[in-house]
Amino acid sequence: ADLRQKAGIPDAVVAAQQEAFKVKRAERRAAIEAREARAEPVAVFEFVRGPTLLQRGSVTALGESEFETLGLLAAFDVLLNNADRLPVLFDTEGNLGNVILEPGSDGSVVCCAIDSCVNPVEGAALECHLAGLRTRAHDPDLTAAAAAFATLCGVAMIPWQLDAIRRGWRRGLEKICEMTRDGALQAALDAHVEAAVAAGAAHG
Repeated sequence: ADLRQKAGIPDAVVAAQQEAFKVKRAERRAAIEAREARAEPVAVFEFVRGPTLLQRGSVTALGESEFETLGLLAAFDVLLNNADRLPVLFDTEGNLGNVILEPGSDGSVVCCAIDSCVNPVEGAALECHLAGLRTRAHDPDLTAAAAAFATLCGVAMIPWQLDAIRRGWRRGLEKICEMTRDGALQAALDAHVEAAVAAGAAHG
């Protein structure tokens, strides 16, 4: 039961409020898709244990699979158009503080992406974004990524680490393309939007 039900508000009233909220959100979403309104910014917070890649000694905990995960995260950032992490597609200094190494029970670490911002682009900006991606998709230039580790962590990347990032990058882009073609990506987005709407209706 949500707070309204705990407060003694009749179930029928709660259900009517939730339905009205869903209708309002659907109308808002339709207006956004028709470009008649702007989307509202949303922030989601979750606590993650562990140090960031920037903290002393963190990089030494990374093995081949973790560097592959960094490549996957770089591919994910392409989908988000998020330039504030590992610079593979984006010509930035990078921000390795946006990766936290969460310790596992078996002594391993899990690379967790934090501060993941979605930056929508359209028109000429979108074409520029896609053109850069097409150029670097198969054989990404990791000069900026290596420079980020050297400058921010004081670590010189070695070939097997760079190769692992490339493998993760390619695997991530392939998965995004596959999910886009078969509709799984859109279905996942729709499911999460519906879940967010339902959560908002329950607590609104």
